[in-house]
Amino acid sequence: MKKNRGGTTTILVALIAIAAMAGTALLVVETLKRRSTEKGLAAFAEGDFPAAAEHLERAAKYSLRPDAPTLLNLARAQYALGEAEKAKASLQKAEEADPADAEAKYELGKIFIEEKNYGAAKKEIEALEALGTDEAKEYAQNLKETAQSGAVKGVIGDFLRKILPRGVPDMLKNALPGGGADE
Repeated sequence: MKKNRGGTTTILVALIAIAAMAGTALLVVETLKRRSTEKGLAAFAEGDFPAAAEHLERAAKYSLRPDAPTLLNLARAQYALGEAEKAKASLQKAEEADPADAEAKYELGKIFIEEKNYGAAKKEIEALEALGTDEAKEYAQNLKETAQSGAVKGVIGDFLRKILPRGVPDMLKNALPGGGADE
């Protein structure tokens, strides 16, 4: 009869060691994500948007799966840096990560309205209304009002450009919505 020389025990010990290392790695990654998020939010609060974006991008990379709050904060930092396209991409990822995230839909809708992309903004408004929460309904109403106001300003601006090809006189700029049509 053949004597068992610990083959089973060795394999079992190796599997336990691998599981322990994997668990430790997960804890380290989660800690790095949390620290990066904290640093990013602190930098954002101080108005240091480049540092905020850097830390929040790192936090997003450390996330094992897309994390809507991290992506939402990253989008805010990117937008503050004037990186609207990156902000839109981050907000869309946040929406995919959490389809019920009303705040991401609202922020994305605001960017679409600013870009005068009213069709895309309308989709965000409809998605907010479909969520049905009070918060989502409030966001949807706010976007509707902003879109209507933006559309009216656009019509007024276009009209003024046609009748005043040299632009709005300085004395009238402060009296007009948005400071005049030749911004």
